[in-house]
Amino acid sequence: MGELNFTRDEYREARLKQYKNYENLGRPHRDLEKECLQVEKGKSFYDFHYNTRLVKSTIVHFQLRYLLWATSKHDVYLMQNFSVMHWNSLHRRGTEVLNAAKPIVPTEKRPGLLARPLSRVQISTMAVKDNLLVAGGFQGELICKHMKQPGVAFCSKLTTDENYCSGYFSKGIWLNEGNDCK
Repeated sequence: MGELNFTRDEYREARLKQYKNYENLGRPHRDLEKECLQVEKGKSFYDFHYNTRLVKSTIVHFQLRYLLWATSKHDVYLMQNFSVMHWNSLHRRGTEVLNAAKPIVPTEKRPGLLARPLSRVQISTMAVKDNLLVAGGFQGELICKHMKQPGVAFCSKLTTDENYCSGYFSKGIWLNEGNDCK
């Protein structure tokens, strides 16, 4: 394995200069660094009891941040191609939770709920909390699955706008956003 010609800090600095328009911080880096935990060289930041390379996440774009969720110290949900996978480190086993490449048909039918089948959804964001998986797609899709029930409870396309991308789920609120139209 060859050595890199630059350090991690040099790479980060170059990336920030190159992708300045993608930075979404409300304050300068110097102000944020004061709030961050400083790691001492030679000290442990994490302790791992088990390491595996069997579990590989696939994140298709560097701006996608919400495609990995740890719901406990043993349970992680991640994207692998078109599937949401659950990895349990105690059992050392992964299971597929949602396959978004196949047709997805909502199981719950309620008046006023504009659910409709979806297929081949490229997931751009997801959240897992309290046995609920919420996932959004690059084309404005929304998928909700109760983790302890078969099938998908609700799914729909929120818009027909081709420049629309589902946002992210935070503190019980689904936030939607449109892509930049240039």
